[in-house]
Amino acid sequence: MVQLSEKQLIAAKKVYFAWDSPTLDDAIPILEATRGLLFNVKINSLYIEEGDKAIEKIRSYGMNVFLDLKFYDIPGTVKNFAYAAAKKGVNMFTVHTHGGVSMMKAANDGVTEASEKYELDNLPVIAGVTVLTSFNEKSYLETFKKAVPELSNVVFDDYNRNTEEESISAFKGLISKLNLDNVIKNQVVHLAGLAAKANMGAVVCSPKEVGDIKKLYPSLLTVVPGIQGPVSGIAGSTQNMDRVATPSNAIKWGADYLVIGSAIHKAKDPKQAMLDIINDIAKVI
Repeated sequence: MVQLSEKQLIAAKKVYFAWDSPTLDDAIPILEATRGLLFNVKINSLYIEEGDKAIEKIRSYGMNVFLDLKFYDIPGTVKNFAYAAAKKGVNMFTVHTHGGVSMMKAANDGVTEASEKYELDNLPVIAGVTVLTSFNEKSYLETFKKAVPELSNVVFDDYNRNTEEESISAFKGLISKLNLDNVIKNQVVHLAGLAAKANMGAVVCSPKEVGDIKKLYPSLLTVVPGIQGPVSGIAGSTQNMDRVATPSNAIKWGADYLVIGSAIHKAKDPKQAMLDIINDIAKVI
């Protein structure tokens, strides 16, 4: 087992491995390979498939569980979700900030009630999801077409090009004319403000917005997906993520925790990939 220095240990604990495979059989080899280097695991579809067994198995390796189910419903229902999540002993779970302040406060109430009833030693951090990293300006504004008067007559398909990059470039010209530049960043920061108002412990945002959030809400933890591998030998993928960065850059910009998936599980050597990530973070902390 690799012995980490104090700085490497701090760096390692900033990483959440995003395990998106639906079976424990696929997950266990990576947990074994990264033992002593990996301390946090984020799950979603694995929980749907395996249930509490997935949480118990991950915790048996001494690793924390981040339950990423992105709760989004009326306040009373989200309160029940939060109560149930807290009971399971996860150390973090997600809700959608788009649910509003009342919904996020209800999530806090659910955690508090579970803590009081079951005398929990450690309360989970509730992380408010802002704007998904898969969105770019074109795809995001298309969801608001009828809510934003300036977009009411825009035919979004007219901006489709041979590649996604060309489509985005063509659309950027339009949003500049409509004074809708930085629409995603502005919305993310606004949603972070709602999360702070609701006393959320953290928000989920892309690397591009983390600095602005930290300036306005320094006590709000930032959980940042969209992280590539730090070196070319790591199979980091930007698939489905439009706003990405390397681990060291994200930390320099203010990220508290990084969510990293394919750069670890697609690597030929997951153990070395994790160590490369740790060293990349350690050099800037």
